[in-house]
Amino acid sequence: MNCTNLVTLNLRVNHLEGNLSTFNFSTLQRLNTLDLGNNNFTGTLPSSLYSCKSLTAVRLASNQLEGQISPDILALQSLSFHPVSTNKLANFTGAIRILMGFKNITTLILTNNNMNEAIPYNENIIAEEGFQNLQILGLGGCNFTDQVPNWLAKLKNLEVLDLSRNRISGLIRSWLGGLPNLFYIDLSSNLISGEFPKELASLYALATQESNDQVDRSYLELRCLLCPIMPPVSSCITSSPAFRRLFI
Repeated sequence: MNCTNLVTLNLRVNHLEGNLSTFNFSTLQRLNTLDLGNNNFTGTLPSSLYSCKSLTAVRLASNQLEGQISPDILALQSLSFHPVSTNKLANFTGAIRILMGFKNITTLILTNNNMNEAIPYNENIIAEEGFQNLQILGLGGCNFTDQVPNWLAKLKNLEVLDLSRNRISGLIRSWLGGLPNLFYIDLSSNLISGEFPKELASLYALATQESNDQVDRSYLELRCLLCPIMPPVSSCITSSPAFRRLFI
């Protein structure tokens, strides 16, 4: 804790354990990147972490953290990358109302938190300016019910959407075909029915070379995986720079 000049802390994929909420991060004021994923930490999301105002990327995925996301997290206004998948978090509706307050967030992954609730449906839950930079949204394996939520239509910069392994029912929404940057959709292992919307055949990001040329070729600060085990993917998909940026 005397490393006050620490900028990056990566302890991912170890056998570390203990109550993370008792750890004092407040002395690490220069910390920019924190990766504690794939360990055995317990407790709640550490409140002292919210005093590290320089943080841009935090991964706490694949631990045993419980509780809810606190409004105090909005103190990290530089945060752009936040996977907290494969934990025991609850109250997605409350979380989405809080997290849309981040102006810079590009990656939000809550996959494999068994939340057991109806996914909020109404588009009014997201303000017009909410999640306008969000590119990757992972909500698979959360045991959500209800339908594909209408507020997703507001996320014009969304590239990757994972709603797999839930209990979502109803139709595939035709407006998904109108999201200009969307190139990866996973709705597998749900209860979806009805016709396949023809609008998906005209997804701009899949249909035009111009769109491919404009793909953001920057790289995420931390490597990211939506699902613990990815199925084989065809070479035509993995040739996309954005796909490689996500899954390598």
